[in-house]
Amino acid sequence: MQGYPTLKWFVNGKESDYKGGRTSEDIQRWIAKKTGPAVQAVQMEKFEELKKNSKVFYAVVGAASADHE
Repeated sequence: MQGYPTLKWFVNGKESDYKGGRTSEDIQRWIAKKTGPAVQAVQMEKFEELKKNSKVFYAVVGAASADHE
């Protein structure tokens, strides 16, 4: 499918064409699927694995509260 706007996705310099819907909701869902969640709560057992396998990693370590769940 082609249309306006023309969208390209780049990973490590390699481009791929966007073939999804043309509404802003369709595009947002497609980007979210490509990038994953912005924030992820994890147990300490997964902490080191995620840190090792992530290009960008930011952690807040502490007890869970109603403000952070």
